[in-house]
Amino acid sequence: MKHTNEDQKTLEKIYAKCHRDSAYKERFLADPKAVIKDEGFAVPDSLEIRAVEDTDPNLVTLYLPPEPSDKLSDKDLDKVSGGLSPVPTDSPDLQIKNPRPGSPHRPYPH
Repeated sequence: MKHTNEDQKTLEKIYAKCHRDSAYKERFLADPKAVIKDEGFAVPDSLEIRAVEDTDPNLVTLYLPPEPSDKLSDKDLDKVSGGLSPVPTDSPDLQIKNPRPGSPHRPYPH
């Protein structure tokens, strides 16, 4: 679920209320979708929402988001990747700034 800064502020208000009101917190943990809808979010019926209480300050839970649906095919990926550069390799912009003594590269700038 992507949300705006305004949505983030609303979520922060929900979290703050959970910390102040144990009954609200229990309801949020049991049915977060209903609480979020009550606070004005438009939530599709097909979307499942889970709330998990973080109780350990030494534990960080990271969530891997779903794979993007606009994934490039291998053929398209080959088109955008590669080892060719439009800049010639003898371009002064590609010279090593601090070459080692005896290096064949010219110092930059020259």
